[in-house]
Amino acid sequence: MTASEISSIVLTVAVVQLICDLIAHFRIFKRDRYGRLVAAYERAKWKKEKAWKDAIEAGVVDPKDPAATIPKAETAVTAANKQSKKAVGHSNKDTKQTRLAKAYQRADQDCTDAGAMVARQHILPNMLTSIVFVILMRILGTEYKGRILAILPFTPWKLVQRLFTSRGLEFRTDLKFESTSDKVTDIQQAASFMLIYMLAALSVKYYISQLVGTKPPPGADGLTNLTNSSWGQRVIKQVGLDPRDLKLE
Repeated sequence: MTASEISSIVLTVAVVQLICDLIAHFRIFKRDRYGRLVAAYERAKWKKEKAWKDAIEAGVVDPKDPAATIPKAETAVTAANKQSKKAVGHSNKDTKQTRLAKAYQRADQDCTDAGAMVARQHILPNMLTSIVFVILMRILGTEYKGRILAILPFTPWKLVQRLFTSRGLEFRTDLKFESTSDKVTDIQQAASFMLIYMLAALSVKYYISQLVGTKPPPGADGLTNLTNSSWGQRVIKQVGLDPRDLKLE
């Protein structure tokens, strides 16, 4: 077990993640286009909150219902139309509740679309960073192939051995295992490069990304905005799926 080799792997992972985050920051997130998209999302979010408060005051939605945090505007419009028909004798004239429900529907969709535009700016950097780390894993795996970098205090499960700890290691079965330490009783306690790389990716890589990386504003991250946006709905239809089956609440 060589501390310098382990430190070299960890440092390499940290430096590569730092470089990827800095390139993405200056090439994408520092640009005026990204700033305009974030500002547009903040405005759309404010309009949605205002429309939501107006809808609550008009009784279009029930604020005590947890499921009504983001109500289906179509249901709200339908309910408002029914109340309107009862009040004016089946008149087609929009009432205040109907207008507020439709206003919330537009504000909700505009906010979702604006959030999706911000989230789309993070897709390419994340994909490129993942590709870079796959290439880095192959390069380091070739360099440290067949070398034992650590000794575990226990014998891992067979599946863990195949995927991580013993990956890249080859042991001769015709030789008897001998150990001078009471803590090392099995040759399968040897750990390869893959275990060190995985631990570095789960710790150092994550914290570097949290400290240096640019995160989307709250509400504009995840797949919810992408799948529920107008752009996401078009993409889902193009692949032959029903958007209603994939729509996330």
